[in-house]
Amino acid sequence: MVGRTSLLIKDMLSARKLIFNLLTQINKTIHKSNNKLTIKMIKRAAGFLIYRLVSSRIEYLLLKASYGELHWTPPKGHVDPGEDDYTTALRETREEAGFTENDLKIYKDLSKTLNYNVKGKPKVVVYWLAELVSGRDPTLSDEHTDFKFVTKEQISTLSTYPDFLEMVDYFDNEIKKIHKL
Repeated sequence: MVGRTSLLIKDMLSARKLIFNLLTQINKTIHKSNNKLTIKMIKRAAGFLIYRLVSSRIEYLLLKASYGELHWTPPKGHVDPGEDDYTTALRETREEAGFTENDLKIYKDLSKTLNYNVKGKPKVVVYWLAELVSGRDPTLSDEHTDFKFVTKEQISTLSTYPDFLEMVDYFDNEIKKIHKL
């Protein structure tokens, strides 16, 4: 009986470990407190940090939100059920700025993932770098009231989020390498 109990405990521990790994893989955070297991969904979003070159000056597209704190952000939005991050980035950029893949040169191998809390809840946002090649201005949706093309230095006056500013620094360096600036 002791041998069977030992095997049963091992199987239960293996199953528990498997369940934990599966939950982690599907973007759920497991919090353990007071010996209770609670699951907290992580909101996911995706978008593009869009830039253009004016002479040799790098300018980034920011959109002013028409809701909440009226913050400035690149085009991005929540991942819909069954949708992958990249598809979300394409859809949200089309919806919010009117840009399609034909307007952009997307660097699929250059992405950054930001992890932060919004109103106490975890959020993950994946950004890819994209160059505006069509030369046209964005067509805003009702989610935004204005747009600006700004330099890296100007971004720090519009956004104070350290992880966002670090991402812009990273992409700025990559753009300089790509265009030999």
